[in-house]
Amino acid sequence: IWPDVMVSIARSIPIIAGLSAAFSPLIAAIIRVNKESDSLEIFTSELALSADGSLYTAQALTKAASEIDNVIGSIDDARKLVSSFAKEGISETAMVEIATMAKQLAAVTGQDIPEAAEQLAKAFTGNVSSVRDLDRELNFLTADQLLHIEALEKAGKKTEALNAAQEILQGKLRATVPPMSDWDLAIKDVAEAWDNLV
Repeated sequence: IWPDVMVSIARSIPIIAGLSAAFSPLIAAIIRVNKESDSLEIFTSELALSADGSLYTAQALTKAASEIDNVIGSIDDARKLVSSFAKEGISETAMVEIATMAKQLAAVTGQDIPEAAEQLAKAFTGNVSSVRDLDRELNFLTADQLLHIEALEKAGKKTEALNAAQEILQGKLRATVPPMSDWDLAIKDVAEAWDNLV
């Protein structure tokens, strides 16, 4: 009886594998739709309460949360980040950039990603003094760069000054990320192909 059981189990393996392959895109799509539906509901409620609710749409915030989830790997943290970024008045596209920087900063400093994101959001939505405070902590600006940023602010170009500081830090954080190996690139390509499939 034992050999018969093993033979029937062995024969069913291709069937089970085929069913798994057939249903896994459907399951992944259902999970993604469920996450996005929950995010949409959360952001719709938050925007209804917010005086700044007209600056954003729940759909745009849901998309930003989904993109941040792909970066940091936690939908709950992504939703919290998007909510706090929206309170700071950060655009949806900048949300993803700051979250990416926060992940890199957290890897370097050992702090939590939400903590790093909050630190970056405060620095890059404030003024040059907030950038200076961040620089005191991280020491990412040279004296010349800091003088240039201060000169931009004095000339009434606050946005340019903050963008310049953000680009400098972004470049330095990118330099801390080790280059991807061939295997890493292959895995990334497979993951992107899978996401496009579902």
